[in-house]
Amino acid sequence: MTIKQAVLEAHTWKHGLQPSTKLAGLPLVVRTVLALEKAGLEKLIIIAGDYEDSVKKLIARRNPQIEIEFKMKNTENMEIFQADKLYDQEKLSVYLQNNGKTEEKPVLYDLGHKGQFKKTSRYLWSTLKKPIENDGVVAYYLGRPLSRIVSKILINTSITPNQVTIFSFFAALAGAYLVATPSTVIAGATLYWVSFVFDCVDGELARLKYQGSRTGQWLDTIIDDLSTVVFTVGLSFLAGRTFGNNNLVILGIVSALLYEISAIFVYITLARMNVVDTAQYPFFFLGEGGAASEDKGFFTYIAYLFRRDVILFIHLVLAIFSLFKFMFAIQLLLNFGMTLLTLVDKLVKLVVKPGQQR
Repeated sequence: MTIKQAVLEAHTWKHGLQPSTKLAGLPLVVRTVLALEKAGLEKLIIIAGDYEDSVKKLIARRNPQIEIEFKMKNTENMEIFQADKLYDQEKLSVYLQNNGKTEEKPVLYDLGHKGQFKKTSRYLWSTLKKPIENDGVVAYYLGRPLSRIVSKILINTSITPNQVTIFSFFAALAGAYLVATPSTVIAGATLYWVSFVFDCVDGELARLKYQGSRTGQWLDTIIDDLSTVVFTVGLSFLAGRTFGNNNLVILGIVSALLYEISAIFVYITLARMNVVDTAQYPFFFLGEGGAASEDKGFFTYIAYLFRRDVILFIHLVLAIFSLFKFMFAIQLLLNFGMTLLTLVDKLVKLVVKPGQQR
């Protein structure tokens, strides 16, 4: 049996806290409501007392899908949760699914205790740290520390993750435009790196503020690849201008188009798998979990070297030293390589049965 309805007590607040007090970008009461909604609760009866009007306004701004009813007293024989506590999201889901038959409620922090607010905030920010196999080496050590700084600046604004994703694409577009001219290559490569940092920010905001969506995940994935395409076009014009050969422009654009076509085949497979992260694409030499698999092999570690974060960093270093030839050559190799790899993967899977693959 699963808990579908519960009571949320939001009428008592201690140590200067209020329903509107923000924790990692969300008012405390809204964060608890969204956590319960995500855990699978269908109806919530809120006891807000003197805070009822303010709680209603706060919740209305977010407009959660869970059914909400306000009452002055707790007259229901239902499971009770408190708005001034932070619950472990995964354990909360299990708790509701098991009808509360676990050892204890999945409470991580009780903000009603003095000194817990800062600890709770630090914990939430620490949850943004992804495993290195999901992020990539450069993202893990360089990208994420920068993105968390930006996220902390944006967390209390009304800027949404999807808006950040779109901004990251325009930064990549501007970078591609600047990289096409020898005198502005460094600025262009820097902007391309900035676009990557904001590509990390959108996911961080989505996780902290419960604003993640399937649409947002696909938008993020597709814009990553479009950013690669436009940057390749910029590098193609750079090569053409640097070496006085327009055939290089055509070659680069063709490689970009082939890369995008191969990406579409990857999207189709991911959609069938009901996942979005391209790191989980099951190349025949990586296994079912792709580069993000817990079962790591030689090719899993090799795949880290070809992640977008690594390539962006290499481009930036090469741009600083004016090694334009190598920038263009690396991008051509990656684009054609990805196209060939995807084609070979499709052919292998046509010939070899899934159970016979690594």
